[in-house]
Amino acid sequence: MSLFLCMYLPDWDIQAMRLKQQRANTFRSGMAHGPLLLFLSQKRQEVVGRCCETCRRRGIFPGMAVAEARALLPRVMMMPLDSTASRRLLEKLARWALRFSPVVSIAEPFPGNEPEPGADCLLLNISGMEHLDGGPRALPRRIMGILRRNGLACRLAMAPTIGSAIALARYAATPAWIDNPADIPAATGTFPAAALRISPDTQAALGEVGITRVAQVMSIARDQLAVRFPPELLLRLDQLLGRRMELPAAISLSTVPEAQWRADGPVENLEGILLAAQALTGQLAHELAQRNLGTTLLTATVAGAYIGTSTIAITLAQAVRRADRLWAAIRPRLERLRLSGGIEVLTFRALETHPLPPEQLHVNTRTRWQHHAMMPLAPVLDILRTRLSAAHIGAVAAGRSHIPEKSMRLTMLETVGATIMRPDDFISTQRPSLLLNPPEPVQVITGGVENAPEHIQWRGHIYTCRQIIGPERLTTAWWTGAAAITRDYFAVLDQQGQWLWLFHEMETGQWLLHGLWV
Repeated sequence: MSLFLCMYLPDWDIQAMRLKQQRANTFRSGMAHGPLLLFLSQKRQEVVGRCCETCRRRGIFPGMAVAEARALLPRVMMMPLDSTASRRLLEKLARWALRFSPVVSIAEPFPGNEPEPGADCLLLNISGMEHLDGGPRALPRRIMGILRRNGLACRLAMAPTIGSAIALARYAATPAWIDNPADIPAATGTFPAAALRISPDTQAALGEVGITRVAQVMSIARDQLAVRFPPELLLRLDQLLGRRMELPAAISLSTVPEAQWRADGPVENLEGILLAAQALTGQLAHELAQRNLGTTLLTATVAGAYIGTSTIAITLAQAVRRADRLWAAIRPRLERLRLSGGIEVLTFRALETHPLPPEQLHVNTRTRWQHHAMMPLAPVLDILRTRLSAAHIGAVAAGRSHIPEKSMRLTMLETVGATIMRPDDFISTQRPSLLLNPPEPVQVITGGVENAPEHIQWRGHIYTCRQIIGPERLTTAWWTGAAAITRDYFAVLDQQGQWLWLFHEMETGQWLLHGLWV
């Protein structure tokens, strides 16, 4: 049998705003417990979007003009309604609730007359978990205790259907626990018709014929409900009683890390925008650190009433979560944006993330770089990308061959994406810093064992070999169908201290100089 736990958070947008101000350390006088309303613009007029219980007792309600609300309660604190921030905090709370149930959902916004209804309910599927944590009623008490200690008001209810759990959490006078579907009609019959989660238009249609309670809806024959009222009424009634399956989308931990800044109005001042963007970068870095992630691809989205919405992609050479590294890549892009008309919303999102666990810092920086070989190069490459396009930046890529001229290649970043090759991808054998293309023929006098060179004539000069390392035998890819060629490579130190790298081609007997250490 299914069993759902509903966490109803009354005045969630108000609570979320208080939490946001508390976390940002920007609490104003009276913000913690004083009267608070959130306003929004609607039809060129500022109206009340949400209000606290103190405001409602003074006659303020959602949809009222802000000027009227101020007349009723002059000392009320006013803040703009930030539905996106409230939703983001609710998603964080849902991810926290995953410790109590593997399936947690955010219930769809409850229909109402308020402007822009927002979600304020979490649903936990606790089916089959009744025997854990001291029984089915111990878990709600534990959750409620934790939330209250953190200053969050919450009402909980447990029922066998989603519709009944939400209705009980919102309208029951005391916490309600139902485990038998047969008890749903008696438990919810006295609730207003709005408890069915029907639209205001359907509520108005019921009110015209004097139907105001759920029990009255249940007493009407199904065929009459289908004929006289919108289809959603019968659907919601069936979902309440468990006659139809209802499975909301479960929240996942794999949400994209993001940070967002909203201005009270269009902002054109570049210095102010950069200050806000730098603080936003710190928030994104903190979010990545909390998840032990680094990002290689992030987007910056700016939006405004006059400039519309535009998004720029920022690619990083290495998974990064440090705020200074992120800001070094973000700032040059923002400085090139056209801000005529001003921006109102700025959003950073980390689209591609990679595990980046905490690492022990070493006193010896060189030792640390040995484990992260690309660390000195990656910041330089990120800075180059802010000034040049990917088509103008080359990267060395390892090839699938031990033949020196084929073991690495230069390719443009736009053809290989954001990745650059690590030194571990190349052959670990020591190779010269300069390869001649093509190898140049030389005259060699050999002697001793392994046919090692003793004297070399190259470009009109004679070099006497003082030290010889080799031979190292390399053979071309015979499996490709082409004739295999075998080379014996020697590293030679001449009398002037210059190291030369030459090889003897076994099939032709020819000696060629292939590289030098310079």
